[in-house]
Amino acid sequence: MVAKPRRTIISGKVQVNFIVRGHIEAIPTQPRNTVSGILKLSTPEATAFDLAGYYRHCGWLDNVATVLSELVEVIDPEKLVTVAELSPITWVQRLGYLLESVGSEEIWQPLSEYINGQKTCTLTTATISHHQRRSV
Repeated sequence: MVAKPRRTIISGKVQVNFIVRGHIEAIPTQPRNTVSGILKLSTPEATAFDLAGYYRHCGWLDNVATVLSELVEVIDPEKLVTVAELSPITWVQRLGYLLESVGSEEIWQPLSEYINGQKTCTLTTATISHHQRRSV
């Protein structure tokens, strides 16, 4: 994730595409020591949201669920709700669904409570039909 657009890097058969995320400076990170210096990496909670939000870049939902099934071991549910406040509600709903599908109730339950506390709009078939008639 990057704050502003960046060109793709190609090295041999490897291609690295950068995804621009708004308000990236607010996303929680953690330092990681490497041989070449200290890197700022996304926290497990922020990574979970990035996977759910950018699932098309991750090989779709099956691959995201596979990664989440391993990531749940280090996710803190309270920190997950904090990151939820920085993410679109659709990402929160999708992540909750994925966490539920991998059997992590203790992790997704706080997200469910967060979603229930938000003002969301539920579209019904009648609502969609009404809006389609008005736009014609």
